[in-house]
Amino acid sequence: EHEKRAKELAREEIDEISVGDDEQDDGTTGRDLLLGAYQNLGTQPHSDDAWEFVDAETMEAQWRIRGPWMDKVKGMFNPSYIFAAFVRIIYSLMILPASEYNRSNIRKYMQSPTILQRIMTVLHIISHLDCNAGAKCLRVLSVAMTPDPDQPLGDAGHLQPLDVCSNYLEQLSRRVVPVFNTLAGKTLTAPMQTMCTELVRLFATIARATPHSQLTKEISLVPQLLEGIFYRLFPPAVLKLLVHLAVYDFMVDGGVNTGNFISESYVNQSQQKLGMRDYLHEVFAHIFHRCPGLKYDILERLATAQVVQRIPTRLSFLKATLESMNAMFYSGSWQMELQKKNPKERILMMADVDVVYEMKSKVKNRKMVVTTHDVTYLETPQEARCQVCPPDQFCPSPPVVEVRREHSGLTRCVRGYGWQMFALGFMKGGSGKEIYEVADIVICHRSGDAERLMDALHAASGPDVRFRIPIQQDAVMRDNVKKKSHADEVVLLTYAKRLVPRPLLDPEQRDCILILTETDIYEFEPNFQHWVMPPDGTGDGIWGDDKGSIGPKAKEDPIDELAIYDDDANQQRKHRARVGLGATTRFHDHVIDMEKEAPITKAEEKKWKDIKDVRDEAMTATKALGQVALSSGGGLTKAAKVMRAVEDAHRHLLVQHEHQPLSLLKQLEFGPDEEASLAMHFPGGVKIDIIFQDDSARESWREGLAYVLNRSDTASQWARDWKSGG
Repeated sequence: EHEKRAKELAREEIDEISVGDDEQDDGTTGRDLLLGAYQNLGTQPHSDDAWEFVDAETMEAQWRIRGPWMDKVKGMFNPSYIFAAFVRIIYSLMILPASEYNRSNIRKYMQSPTILQRIMTVLHIISHLDCNAGAKCLRVLSVAMTPDPDQPLGDAGHLQPLDVCSNYLEQLSRRVVPVFNTLAGKTLTAPMQTMCTELVRLFATIARATPHSQLTKEISLVPQLLEGIFYRLFPPAVLKLLVHLAVYDFMVDGGVNTGNFISESYVNQSQQKLGMRDYLHEVFAHIFHRCPGLKYDILERLATAQVVQRIPTRLSFLKATLESMNAMFYSGSWQMELQKKNPKERILMMADVDVVYEMKSKVKNRKMVVTTHDVTYLETPQEARCQVCPPDQFCPSPPVVEVRREHSGLTRCVRGYGWQMFALGFMKGGSGKEIYEVADIVICHRSGDAERLMDALHAASGPDVRFRIPIQQDAVMRDNVKKKSHADEVVLLTYAKRLVPRPLLDPEQRDCILILTETDIYEFEPNFQHWVMPPDGTGDGIWGDDKGSIGPKAKEDPIDELAIYDDDANQQRKHRARVGLGATTRFHDHVIDMEKEAPITKAEEKKWKDIKDVRDEAMTATKALGQVALSSGGGLTKAAKVMRAVEDAHRHLLVQHEHQPLSLLKQLEFGPDEEASLAMHFPGGVKIDIIFQDDSARESWREGLAYVLNRSDTASQWARDWKSGG
């Protein structure tokens, strides 16, 4: 009777909701299906083993997708789609919150072991692959578990949510490993690859967040405690999956699964696994650093794959991983040096960079260190380094702090065009003199370091979003690159070293910007003294907020809107900052009242307001406008100086050394050695020899070149030719 009455009520009301165009003529409404679903709720089958991912009879690798969001025959909703919508909401609340208060609360909610256990229970009864529900959940967990750069060290309880996530990942790893045991020359489907990439992302987050705990006051015991924790968080099943993923990356890049020709299948597989390699670097480096006992297990598994499966391990991959490990040891040693002077000072981020001080000096190779107190650039002593001790032992002497920048003196960060470069503005003058802004140009060696450095600088520059430095976009480099490369879209832009032959001498290494478009390859030498900082208050005609996209255009991101949020970090911070001073709506007043639950003192607030005013004054009087604008005589207005600086940048910022059309490309050589190298051969004996800063940059060029060559008319002519020892 209840069901009959419900259907009668549904027909009496005007309802324009329909399931789809194919259902509009049969009288079935969305309300009918909704009521039917509620009245026929049932449990989903439970999958204990790998049968969700691998067919039980044939053991062929295939992911089971259980169909669309609704079974129109039974009137049943697919719970995977409902769960995917839930995690999208959680992700939005963490990435684009109305206030920092809301973001903090939702992260605490997601870090609760009870909530995590409930989420894991739901994951056991849904299909991970429908609507990429499992991958979306893993992405959300990665964001929730990532500690903020300025977050204080937690106690041992901080490890509990990480342990819950690790237990779930171990169970999932046991179900995914059989997929790789049965690939037999096949490739992962897009949903499989998406899931695997998000798995490695969460592994990397756990490895990064685990040391962010104050386990004991006895510093000498910390390494032993962390080693035991890493043994628990990374059990054998997890290590086995990580090695499988690394070997699969080697297989795809080497064309083992796609044949010798540069096919569309190879290009698609390369695009689908973007990002996984960088996370593998990070996970392995953390494990090697914190748990040396597991290092040899991983290396042995890689060696076994090379011997048994005949899949060569890239030496440049191992070198990049070991360099990341050494950087972690170096950071730990420098942390101990800092604590000798100030026990409360903590390193937020350390990275190898090339820096141009105040846009005047030559490019210098330094270590950039962002701490809770300041920003420093470390210079290695010029005397001969000890050939016995590792670099982190500081033998014979520790590094020297060449330049120091106080956080209160920073003005802004400007994200460069590409993934390596950014500019750090800071104040000069004062004490009765004019206050103005100058900038350091920073070029990071490893992928991902630039974003993390900017995040650390942004977090450390003020107590909350109202007083932190802004992160802006660089339009000058973007416009120069597009103008001089005659391309609307740039496939790749990388800072690297060009080997220039010299008679009777070793080749000279020249700093360069290597650019790949869909039709040409360019090499430019940057002159950063002609670069221009975005002047405060200028219009969108010159300075846009568009970050600009670089890289092959994928057909569709499998995690759709989650990836869209990640691509526009500047928009995220702007959105969060809208609840700052000047908010007038009742909702904003309510949000600000909530923020005051843990306020800074009035004296601190006044202090930071004054600092913000001085920062704004310095940016208004910026002198980071290139050499022509600075040398211009008096009488010019600020707008005129800006226009003159922009015109000068268009002429002198990039000096072209090489331009070759891809239609003339004869051969590509990807070096087999530890150095991440690439050689491109053109007619007339022209050879472009490039040394990349890390393995990920070189592999990005392998994928980018495959992308453009596959799109060209000569795609069928390109095939791999393996040389002995290569």
